[in-house]
Amino acid sequence: MKVLTEQLAHELLVSTGGTVSAHLLVLGYTWTPMNFHGKDGPHDRKPEAAWTAEQV
Repeated sequence: MKVLTEQLAHELLVSTGGTVSAHLLVLGYTWTPMNFHGKDGPHDRKPEAAWTAEQV
């Protein structure tokens, strides 16, 4: 997917003179309260490595 996006970005750069581009967003684990809705314990808080929905 990364190589295809890079190729598309290059093609768009050439064909549109740089007015259109392509970007790839690779998401990691996104934590939301619905992941563990209603659960008490260690899983009711966002893990350090996870992103919030707002960060995405």
